[in-house]
Amino acid sequence: MKLFYREFGNGKPIIILHGLFGSSDNWMTIGKSIAYNNNCKVIIPDQRNHGKSPHHPAMDYFALTKDLHELYQSLNIEEASIIGHSMGGKVAMYFALENSNMIEKLIVVDISPVNYNTYDYANFFEIIDKIDFSKFKTRKDVEQHLMSFCPDERFVKFMLKNVHNLSRGSLGWKINVAAIKNHLEDILKFKAVARSFQKQTLFIKATDSDYITSEHNEAIKRYFPSSEMVVLENTTHWLHAEKPTEIINTISKFLF
Repeated sequence: MKLFYREFGNGKPIIILHGLFGSSDNWMTIGKSIAYNNNCKVIIPDQRNHGKSPHHPAMDYFALTKDLHELYQSLNIEEASIIGHSMGGKVAMYFALENSNMIEKLIVVDISPVNYNTYDYANFFEIIDKIDFSKFKTRKDVEQHLMSFCPDERFVKFMLKNVHNLSRGSLGWKINVAAIKNHLEDILKFKAVARSFQKQTLFIKATDSDYITSEHNEAIKRYFPSSEMVVLENTTHWLHAEKPTEIINTISKFLF
């Protein structure tokens, strides 16, 4: 699948993979800063069923890593460093375990190589499924509707980035809701593999998030024995939005 991507700077390539319900736009400011301050090229694709990339009913890690492999080929990349957040972190980990020769360094942002519970997303998809865009004229109307169900303003604004004009006066989702919902269990799982990635790896953990816990350390070290971990204080799973300067500095220190 040919993915839409944003590209900044010139030099050795670094690829940033966004998380579930995200897009390249979420990492654009960080990508620009890393590229122009370190004389490198930063490539940020929209993963399938997100942003401006094509929709497809398949939405498992086999498909997502295949898309990444095709991106390498289309851009003539032999080796790159990869940064992946959340779902993008799982794509990056799977890709590293299968194609270690194609990765220089790996950064995994607030996610572990473990299974997560689909229950946490059940209420969220119930809200999404109930949205009838024919009742809303503006994105502000959608925002007010979402806030009535979910008081987390930051998360609501994050989700609003997935609402766009389908046609004049008609709103809809950019994301492929059906494909994501149908493959949610695939997305939240991490299937065991009999390989490890021996190169330098950095895990970045947010203190106010439970996506990386002490219980995950064994799995992290099993798959990524050369990994280290940096903890960012007073931030949630959306640490790239809440602590962009700290993220930029942490990434730059590790990669350069």
